[in-house]
Amino acid sequence: MANFVTSITLQFKDAFSSGFASAKNSMAGMKDAIGEINRNKDMFDLAGDLSLMSGRFDELAGKITSMIDEPSALAGSFETSMKNIQAITGMSSSEIKTLGDELNRIGGTAAAGPLAVASAYNDVAGGITNVEAQMPVMMNAISLAEAGQADLGTATNGLVKIMNSYGFSVSKAATEEERKADISQKAAWASDVMTQAVGMGVGSMEEFISAMSPISGLASSVGIGFDEIGSTMAYMTATTDTASTAGTKLQSFMIALQKPSKELSAALASVGIASGSAMLEEYGLAESARIVQSAFAGNQDAMVAAMGRAEAMQAVIALTGDSYSDFAKEFGSSMKGITEASQAIQIEAYESKVARLQAASDSLKIQMGDDINAIKGFFVDMHSG
Repeated sequence: MANFVTSITLQFKDAFSSGFASAKNSMAGMKDAIGEINRNKDMFDLAGDLSLMSGRFDELAGKITSMIDEPSALAGSFETSMKNIQAITGMSSSEIKTLGDELNRIGGTAAAGPLAVASAYNDVAGGITNVEAQMPVMMNAISLAEAGQADLGTATNGLVKIMNSYGFSVSKAATEEERKADISQKAAWASDVMTQAVGMGVGSMEEFISAMSPISGLASSVGIGFDEIGSTMAYMTATTDTASTAGTKLQSFMIALQKPSKELSAALASVGIASGSAMLEEYGLAESARIVQSAFAGNQDAMVAAMGRAEAMQAVIALTGDSYSDFAKEFGSSMKGITEASQAIQIEAYESKVARLQAASDSLKIQMGDDINAIKGFFVDMHSG
């Protein structure tokens, strides 16, 4: 019995020892496997970290590239405008550099920004040959645009046409300083007319400029002051017309009187007027309209037949209204300095402040871009050479 028990015990012990050894070996293998997994996990973590760092580097590289490309592009566009100005004016490289620095400074404080300011000066230089007039006209164009929340290019082109039409781009003052001051005053006056027309009429600054500037040459040729063009257009838009239709009617009326038909000449002669052009120069638009109406005794059909266009007759009707005289007096009495006053109000608006902040940023970027482009240009020249 004892031998049987001993035998069973030894067998069980051997079996248990063998199982334990196997289990021990298995645990050791599992531990090694876990260690290998941990070591692989470290590698996986390292790979993940490297991938993350690579992505962040790409993002940083993109931002750096953007930081370089934007100033480079702004400076390139600004330089193109300056090269155009140099080609138009014949300025030397040093003169155009000085002008460029000045325009960038001005553009950094204007809502339109330095690129628009450089483009505006390019338009002025192309439209006004008198170099002394170019900067005064551009500065007043900036004021006009800001006073009426208008596009600077539109304001500039309109002011250039008016200055040329009325001969305001030239001054007979003794010194250069006095000539520039005189031209600036004339440009400010023309700007005041347009700003006042927008304020007392109905329509945007762009609409009034687009309608007034094309007929300024004709008005000047028949002796009509630009201020009367402004007051009549403002009055007509405040009653029945848009700025465009008002301009068309006034143009038709002036052409009809400048080149009168036989019927119109006869009617004017009956009231003692020998020349339609001379009448316009002596009496102006509104009074000439009253004379025409009197000559035809208010017969609209006869007026249309004599003047050849319904628009001319419609201008007569509009300008002979009872309220125009008082309107014109108010227009002239409150006009002086209206552009400067309106500009001061507009620049306090939030959007204007944001625009000026962007303009200051663009001005700085252009200065940075000049250096960047100089480096780029060096390598381009070296490669080409």
